[in-house]
Amino acid sequence: MSEPSTVPVAPGAVPVLGHTAGLWRDPLGFLRQCTGRAGVLELKLRGRRGYLVADPKLAHSVLTNVQDFDKGGQVAEQARAVLGNGLLTCPVSEHRRQRRLMQSAFTRERIGEADRVMAEEAERLTRSWHDGETVDFVPAMNELTQRVTIRSLLTSFDLASVDEMISVFNGLLDGEVFRHMVLPEWARNLPLPSARRFAAAVAAADATCAHAVAAARADPGGGGLLNALMAGGDSGEAPFTDEELRHQVVTFLAAGTETTASVLAWFFHRVAEEPALRRRLHEELDAVLGGRTATAEDVPRLPFTQAMFAETLRHHSPTWIIARSATRELELGGHRFPAGTEFYVSPYQLHHDPAVFPEPERFDPDRWTERSALVPYPGYVPFGAGARICIGARFAVQEAVIAVSALAGRWDLRPVPGSGVRPRPRIVMAPHGLHLRTHAR
Repeated sequence: MSEPSTVPVAPGAVPVLGHTAGLWRDPLGFLRQCTGRAGVLELKLRGRRGYLVADPKLAHSVLTNVQDFDKGGQVAEQARAVLGNGLLTCPVSEHRRQRRLMQSAFTRERIGEADRVMAEEAERLTRSWHDGETVDFVPAMNELTQRVTIRSLLTSFDLASVDEMISVFNGLLDGEVFRHMVLPEWARNLPLPSARRFAAAVAAADATCAHAVAAARADPGGGGLLNALMAGGDSGEAPFTDEELRHQVVTFLAAGTETTASVLAWFFHRVAEEPALRRRLHEELDAVLGGRTATAEDVPRLPFTQAMFAETLRHHSPTWIIARSATRELELGGHRFPAGTEFYVSPYQLHHDPAVFPEPERFDPDRWTERSALVPYPGYVPFGAGARICIGARFAVQEAVIAVSALAGRWDLRPVPGSGVRPRPRIVMAPHGLHLRTHAR
């Protein structure tokens, strides 16, 4: 077999910086250039090598083979600095136990019970809007998903505590904190103001999560997701410690809210820009719901809304890059790689591969008449795949459909001329500059 040094190099490398500059300036454009080339491409990243797995079947094998491809490398270390060692970032040696303990909190029945909170928060948002108002949509969707997640985690939290947690996590996910997180290790260790802000944001998030865990301990019958995590169901595993629970709360709030918020923002951008989609959406909501907000039982009765959500996940993948590290020497795509090699899978790149999705740049919800957004397959991995598939995927779909039913059921959202909406990939890929104008229906 050939050595890693013979792996084809991805296009666009420049002297000294390699692919780092292109990934920083226009990551999505760079990823599109990699489609249709060799199955594995070498990336030159800040003085080290990584490998983009651009072939759908190979990428799927990387995501599903958790024994050979684990969370590791620089990206995982940087994520742990923010999220701790929760379900999203923990190594495979800890993942099975954590997943089993968390399963009881994400059963179909318990997720269904969260529909009341989802509906209340979506309706709260719709009541705050006024006819003809211009809404900065990404912050609005972020606050909506944050409030739903916090109230679902801890049902007894008062509104002041909810607002405090939102403020703390907005600081953690601030762009300056993100920029510090992706700096090389030598730069992150410099005594820069951004380093102090990063440390302060992480400490504040840890403290507010500790408060949430203490509140749940004091109210064991509270009934929220956090209480279910403490109970652990019938998993037979040693229960979570308070430190582990803090890491799970950070993970839910930092990784689980912006993703759903981003998809909702892109969803309404598409609805606003394309009258035919807007008409079909309104017709379905009116026919099935008659002006009320959806419940969990209504979600399967809204196939076009779900298809819109699935196509939004494909076209505007919020998770646009996933990192894995080889646990041993292995073969992939006809090349051998040593243990510790860093691999990258891009859902965005895979979802725009014409071999999987013909005319990939065309936004077409009708691709999903016979498919489900919750089922991954080679070339479609919005929630990951295999044992590490997102445990909150069903929660996210239900939350999004209920939010759409409330917002689109009451408001006709139209674009603001000159907004100049464009993708901005950071931790998630959200639309930058999305402002929509409200018109009462």
